[in-house]
Amino acid sequence: MNSKLKWILPIAFVLAGIAGAKLFVSFGKKAESRPLEVIPPLVEVIKVTKSSYRATETSQGEVASITEIDLTTEVRGKLIEVSPALVSGGFFKAGETLAKIDPSDYEAAVERAKAEVARAEVAKSSQEAEAEVARQEWESLGENRGEPSDLLLRKPQLAEAEANLRAALANLAKAEKDLERTVLQAPFNGRVREKFADVGQFLRDAERVARVYSVEVAEVRLPLPIEKTRFLELPLDYTNADLDSEHPIHLSASFGGREFTWEARLDRVEGEVDPRTRMINIVARVDQPYALDNDHPDRPPLAVGMFVHAQIMGREISNVVELPREIMHDRDTALVVLPGSDESGFFKIDIRPIEVIQRNEDTVVIREGLSNGEEVCSSPLSIVTDGMLVRVDSGVDDPGN
Repeated sequence: MNSKLKWILPIAFVLAGIAGAKLFVSFGKKAESRPLEVIPPLVEVIKVTKSSYRATETSQGEVASITEIDLTTEVRGKLIEVSPALVSGGFFKAGETLAKIDPSDYEAAVERAKAEVARAEVAKSSQEAEAEVARQEWESLGENRGEPSDLLLRKPQLAEAEANLRAALANLAKAEKDLERTVLQAPFNGRVREKFADVGQFLRDAERVARVYSVEVAEVRLPLPIEKTRFLELPLDYTNADLDSEHPIHLSASFGGREFTWEARLDRVEGEVDPRTRMINIVARVDQPYALDNDHPDRPPLAVGMFVHAQIMGREISNVVELPREIMHDRDTALVVLPGSDESGFFKIDIRPIEVIQRNEDTVVIREGLSNGEEVCSSPLSIVTDGMLVRVDSGVDDPGN
């Protein structure tokens, strides 16, 4: 009997459990089903306010002197004197003596040339006197003898004497010029880049003494893509007079851990476009780059070789808006946030084509596609569709959170 109960009781318990579960399902309260609520993403917006904007473009380049030459000898000889300014980095003024070549041989040549001139003058005077005597003797013989010959009047001899005098004077002028050339003078206010000769060195004709450059004017060649000159209005045939006041340029550079700026002006536009890069070079000019500016006494000079950044000012454009680059959905569209059509308080996205006329490092300038008072989305959205609902961050607690 006990053996049968071992098998019957477990089966009875299982059957009783199944029956109870069925009763619970049949008479229990069913759960209510609700539709899944999708909360639109929260975005930040920027209001569109159109105004005037002055177009600018940026570039960079290296400061260079407008004039740089090799200071060379015009006569040969030993270098006997060198100016203290004739060292690398030395400054000098126009007309200042920078070096001297031994003049003794050229002084002697001047004296010899003067002696030749004196002899030629004596010979010419002698021939003139003899010609006058010959004429008087011919005239004393009577008027019926005709005209005297040129040889009789010593005209060939006189012409030869005059030619010898001219040659002697030319030799004297050359000797005096060579003597002047023993003194090497600065052709402009400048600075020495490199020195090649020193006292005691024998120099030949056209030998380099130093490499020098002018400090009166500095210029910076600034490359620009040709399409970026649209609002700068820089045709290739612009004259300097047209460029002086309308296109200021701000140059800047770091020096000793500080940022300094210089004012320049657009001097000219180079006449060729690089066919490989489609770039054109404009040239900024700075007068007296090494002069001390009393308004900026701690500012360093705009030294040759310095690398500078440039901001080129263009013309003023009206009825545009400048916005952060974050508002761009792609290259030619923005996400305009419009009020929704229902009472939910949500907004909807309008993917709007726009005309961007200038792209700066942090901003874009838009002329067409946006209206005053509209709001554009500045938040990144991974997936965007036209008409998509969004919530606008108004700076207060959002009930959707």
